[in-house]
Amino acid sequence: MSGERRDETGVLYRVSPPLGSDEVNDLFSAAWDGHERRDFGPVLQRSLVYICAYRRPSLVGFVNVVWDGGVHAFILDTRNLANVWDA
Repeated sequence: MSGERRDETGVLYRVSPPLGSDEVNDLFSAAWDGHERRDFGPVLQRSLVYICAYRRPSLVGFVNVVWDGGVHAFILDTRNLANVWDA
């Protein structure tokens, strides 16, 4: 799965783009009180796929799809800055 799509609000969605821990930590810190910064490299490497949302060019949304190595996949780590869609 690859590609990108922009919605009518100007938010750009990218499938599994190159992504650094600093970007994810900044988003998680802004969206979740008490987030402790960590290395997301191992998490992203083991993801089935992840979707990132960008607005002017900041990361404003993230969802991680993980799997059991077989037939089951599920969503983890959903974060967004809801106010960006009103901007």
